[in-house]
Amino acid sequence: MKPMGEEIQNLSSDQRQTKIAQLEEELEDLAMERSMTLGGTGVHISAGEAERLRNEFERDEARIIARLAELRELS
Repeated sequence: MKPMGEEIQNLSSDQRQTKIAQLEEELEDLAMERSMTLGGTGVHISAGEAERLRNEFERDEARIIARLAELRELS
């Protein structure tokens, strides 16, 4: 897999805008999933599992935000 910087350099402006929209939707979906998983009263998970999930959500969120910033910089 190519680093994101190399990948987006080869995208047209329209393709970058499409990718931005996809990543924004992915970020919204991640926020909803996080809220339902960690904020839901009906979901019972151990503290260790909650911490693992929280870390995973934060890692995914940081990845998406970094990609969005890179795409927006070139748009």
